[in-house]
Amino acid sequence: MSDFVAQAKAILRVNDRGTFTIPTAGLYPFQWNWDSGFAALGFAHFDVDRALTELETLMEHQWPDGMVPHIIFHEPDDGYFPNAEVWDTQRPVPTSGITQPPVAGFVLADIMARQPADSPYIERARKLAKQIHRWHQ
Repeated sequence: MSDFVAQAKAILRVNDRGTFTIPTAGLYPFQWNWDSGFAALGFAHFDVDRALTELETLMEHQWPDGMVPHIIFHEPDDGYFPNAEVWDTQRPVPTSGITQPPVAGFVLADIMARQPADSPYIERARKLAKQIHRWHQ
């Protein structure tokens, strides 16, 4: 089991871009909504700060109407289609124009359920919960 855990951590680290995680190096070079939730769940087992950063980066790209796009194109990459130019959403950081069912709320709840009552992450979680609630609305 320890080999499996080590391999999972290694994959997260290889795909870690500092504030977001790509799903698969060489195939999906951008931040994807669901995948960020799943990466956050993984990071939470050994780096809660990084897990919350994943969700915060995702929510930084929330649209004014509350929607969180399914792809955030942090950096140009000509190897992926449909790219940011196809979506042409006119966002400061390009995004797709559609979303995925919101898993971020379940992810945040799971992460925080494992934290002590005096967790240093409570305020960050509250801010994220407000943003996630806007998404659900």
